[in-house]
Amino acid sequence: MPLPFSSMTSGARAFSLGGRPSLTPLATIGLTIPAVAVTATALGLPLSLGLPAKEVALLALTLLLTSMTLTGGRATVLQGAVHLVVFAVFLFLAMVP
Repeated sequence: MPLPFSSMTSGARAFSLGGRPSLTPLATIGLTIPAVAVTATALGLPLSLGLPAKEVALLALTLLLTSMTLTGGRATVLQGAVHLVVFAVFLFLAMVP
């Protein structure tokens, strides 16, 4: 019996169970900064993300918005629009310093 595979947007194949896409890319991206932050704190090392102050503020705003969106269980169109506005602000600030 062949193993179930799910095609990803990049054209690569990822192992999945029950026809659902694999969460490995999400876990790899989403856990890198927290893992580095916990390690740096545990070892008493300084942590520098290499981001200017405005990008740190956008990151904090994004984390706050994401936590508020996910607490309800379902996202509304308004919440999605707010996320898109924050993304548009990031793109604008990236192009116009």
